[in-house]
Amino acid sequence: MKLKNYYLIACFFIFPGITVFGQITYVNHAAGGSNNGSSWMNAYTSLSMALDNTNSGQIWVAQGVYTPAGGDSSATFRIQGVVEVYGGFDGSESNLADRDYANNLTILSGDIAGDDIQDDFDNNKTDNVQHVIYVDSLIGTPVVIDGFQIRGGHTSDFSGQDEYFFRGGGIFAYSTIGVANCDFTGNFGRSGACVYVSPEGGGGDGSSFENCNFYNNRSSSQSAGIFVRELDGVYLDNCTFTDNATVRGAFYCNFCTDVNLDNCLFENNETVGFADFGAAIFNWQSTGISISNSQFLNNVGGNGGVMYHDGAEAGIDANNLIFENCTFEGNVAQDWGGGVIYSFNASMTILDCMFNQNSAVNSGGHVFFGGTNKEVVVANTTFTNGSATFGGAHNCYGENSFFTLTGNTYTGNIAGTSGGAVINGFKADVNYDNCFFEENEAAYGGVMYLQNDTTNVVISNSSFKGNLATDGAGAINVSTGPNLSLSDSYFEANIGGDGGALFMGEFDAIEESILDLHNCIFNFNQASVQGGAISLSDIDATISNCLFMNNASPDGAGGAILNNVTDDNSSAVSIINTTIGNNASPIGAGIAQWTSDYNASTTMTLQNCLLSTVLGDNYEIEGGTPELLSNGGNVSDDLSTELVLTQATDVNDSGDPLFVDPFGFDFHVMAGSPAINAGIAVGAPEFDLDGNARVDAVDAGAYEYQGPVGVQQLAFEQGALTVYPNPVSRNAVVELENEWIGTINWQITDLRGVTIQTGTWEKNRDKFIEVMTFNDFASGVYLLLLEHEGQVMQKKLVRK
Repeated sequence: MKLKNYYLIACFFIFPGITVFGQITYVNHAAGGSNNGSSWMNAYTSLSMALDNTNSGQIWVAQGVYTPAGGDSSATFRIQGVVEVYGGFDGSESNLADRDYANNLTILSGDIAGDDIQDDFDNNKTDNVQHVIYVDSLIGTPVVIDGFQIRGGHTSDFSGQDEYFFRGGGIFAYSTIGVANCDFTGNFGRSGACVYVSPEGGGGDGSSFENCNFYNNRSSSQSAGIFVRELDGVYLDNCTFTDNATVRGAFYCNFCTDVNLDNCLFENNETVGFADFGAAIFNWQSTGISISNSQFLNNVGGNGGVMYHDGAEAGIDANNLIFENCTFEGNVAQDWGGGVIYSFNASMTILDCMFNQNSAVNSGGHVFFGGTNKEVVVANTTFTNGSATFGGAHNCYGENSFFTLTGNTYTGNIAGTSGGAVINGFKADVNYDNCFFEENEAAYGGVMYLQNDTTNVVISNSSFKGNLATDGAGAINVSTGPNLSLSDSYFEANIGGDGGALFMGEFDAIEESILDLHNCIFNFNQASVQGGAISLSDIDATISNCLFMNNASPDGAGGAILNNVTDDNSSAVSIINTTIGNNASPIGAGIAQWTSDYNASTTMTLQNCLLSTVLGDNYEIEGGTPELLSNGGNVSDDLSTELVLTQATDVNDSGDPLFVDPFGFDFHVMAGSPAINAGIAVGAPEFDLDGNARVDAVDAGAYEYQGPVGVQQLAFEQGALTVYPNPVSRNAVVELENEWIGTINWQITDLRGVTIQTGTWEKNRDKFIEVMTFNDFASGVYLLLLEHEGQVMQKKLVRK
């Protein structure tokens, strides 16, 4: 112990100006003591002197304005050792926790002459230092800079020289830094106006920024805030970036890994040039980026109002960039695409985020996904009130690009031309599951537009309500070669020109378009030109287990389905176990077909279909020589089909199909319906639209009759059983209102009939409400069955 003390004493005598580790060095510009930093009374009056004489420990700096010693633009506060520099003291504190950096403003200024003009980055800048703070290389432990306002740094604007001269106006660091509780304002840098952390000094990894504010800074090339390059580990927590002017972002990461932003705000940042990229964030080939719990408000860029994301060299991995629980509102891309994000050849994930009122001039009102070779995942995210010329919410483009979109909501988005919510194309593979689309609008495809050969789109468990197109289809418009698979989805009250809900046509496509439509319901859709629910042109289609009800084409053909073939093209359409009821059109209230006079041909095949109409005919030829064939098992309640439904098992002029409540939208059939056991089993779907197995002699139409089975009776009471929300996330409310009193046995099964869960309830009044939990259920479609005294009710539900 004595030897150690002697050694320390010797150090003080030999190097009296050097502070040892653990010492506190004091700085106060107003101090009048011995100017050696040993106490507040004897504090250094110059921070530069304190840094020159301190290689370790803490430096406490009292409130006031400090400029680097030297008197010209090469001057800087030079940090050369493992020090922790703290500002925000009034000059009396004995504990670090006692300081008040918010009220004891400690300013590190690069304005040597003191003549800067606020928000003016051009005049009176020749005297300003290039870097307010310089952190030297080879400092092993992170350098702490905490509790300062850093302003007035002004680098060169010429890149043809060493990076030292044009990067890092506020801080230029060759080693790892930990910056906290600092404000950066009035700084300029060609790259990194406020901070640049370089890998050239062998450090920088793990640099962090906490509770910092970056405002009114300017860059002419790369980042008006922070620029980091080739670092492993960059952390931003509770930071704000506001009112900065940039060319590429207020935060820019270049070939970095493990970049984390949490609880940050980017607001009112804008790009200097009309066509510049990413007003808030710019990424170049970085991976492992996580941005969470953050807000992006009213940023304006040329392309990517918030972010430009380039991953051409980063590999195909959706984890390269993850946004989670973030809000994007009022952002604008004023030149071309991506009101929020412009992504090029880059993979990414968006989870639980909210996009509202963002816009782009051309494509992707909220997000533009461009280029090729990428993986994109978007889940549980809302896109509202976006606007663009193409894709009011976003696009899905690119060969070898894979999009998985799950549990998203698209509401009130508008496209001037195509895809009110989304435009898909250029050979992308896109999968939508459990998505909700409401009140979106475009000229073609009120919800989405599909284009280009070999683009493949799969949509399942989704809902399309109240969408509008002035010319094309009210919900989905498909042209020039894409393939569409659509299942377990619902279309209601969509309005279009050609196709109330869906239009699909080839139009000079190199590859044939194929439509696979399965387990879908179309209700109250309307087309002003033709095809009340769907309009097909020159494409092959398979339609099975679908229900078309109350759709209309008041002035055209095909109240439910229109099938056209143009020029010398040909098509084949197969419709199986589908119910087409109560649709309206002056030409073919149910189905209409047309071919041109120039060698066009089409063959439509019906099997096990149930056709019924109140106004108009179930089937009609608008013109030409289209062919309709029967595979048997069809039931039509009028004679419009007698020349085409000619199999022995077909029934024409069948009389009332005995729907349960067609005006209440219930097109199940009751006992005695001519549809029961009328179908052909060969080729019929294994399950019906409700998920019930088709057994023995199958029925015609979308629903398999469930009536008397043993002692049980299926109770079809419209509105008696409801489940909401449906689709279900975690919990759902089951509401049953009928005369059942007593014990109710319930079970949940999957579509294979496998029982997942069972239980009992006691119902003692007409209206019964119970909350059910679905946390342990996998995503998919299930049936809830209720049984009481031999009667059974069921409800189809979807788990997100």
